Amino acid sequence: MKIFPILGAVSAGMLMVSCSDIASTGHQGVSEKVPMKPIPQKSDFPFSKTITDVQGRAIDVQMLGKSATEVAFKKDNHLFVVPIEKISQGDRDYLSAKTFVGDFAEFKEKILKQEQLKGRQARWHMDLEVARREAAKVGLPILLTVLINGDTSSEQLEKELLFSKEFRDYAKTNLVLSALRVDDPGSNRTSGFDAVKNRNVAASQGVINYTGPVAMLLDNKGRQIFVEAASLGGGEAAISAVESALSRGRWTDVVAMEAPEKQRARTNGGATISGGT
Repeated sequence: MKIFPILGAVSAGMLMVSCSDIASTGHQGVSEKVPMKPIPQKSDFPFSKTITDVQGRAIDVQMLGKSATEVAFKKDNHLFVVPIEKISQGDRDYLSAKTFVGDFAEFKEKILKQEQLKGRQARWHMDLEVARREAAKVGLPILLTVLINGDTSSEQLEKELLFSKEFRDYAKTNLVLSALRVDDPGSNRTSGFDAVKNRNVAASQGVINYTGPVAMLLDNKGRQIFVEAASLGGGEAAISAVESALSRGRWTDVVAMEAPEKQRARTNGGATISGGT
């Protein structure tokens, strides 16, 4: 059996293949080309730089992004988006060689909203209408949680989520928070007016049959994204669950809270909560 060196390699350890190997593959000694996967672009931002305006004034900033007409930067913990024509030609030439990955218009909207919301405190509103008014003012979605009085899972969610500093810090620029306390629809116990009122408010959002805490995101038009309450927990877990729900972007008019057989059991037991006031 003859052995043929490939690509004229030399040395004792050269790559070799037999005639029978070539024949069995059907190739005439030429390897098949495997398409190369595209290498994802890497952004050059952010980076620190001294920029100069057209009047020769220089400032030290952190460059955040750019488009053909605008640049975004941070100075003294404040965010700015300015026309690119306001900076020197030398800086424009320098930035022209830098790559910004992503949609600059979306990025600009996000950072300007962050600047607008700077200093905002995230508080849990026990009245959904108050939360709606704040959401309309600041342009953020509402995270609504429905907690059942005396329910162990609700108490755990309250402990991990409502009192989580990490989650409240995240909510400052991302969410308006609202929590409603209701009585267990399977019991005859009523803890007071607020629980009855909250039950009807929850029912108006489609929360009718439930055996544990419920969580949903509401946009400024009242549309809903259901969030699995058990996946919220506190801190990073809650932030991840909310981000995942928002990224899906599937808004629905009615939220399914539990399996149909559980809903039928609740209805047959005479404990179904109906909407209305």
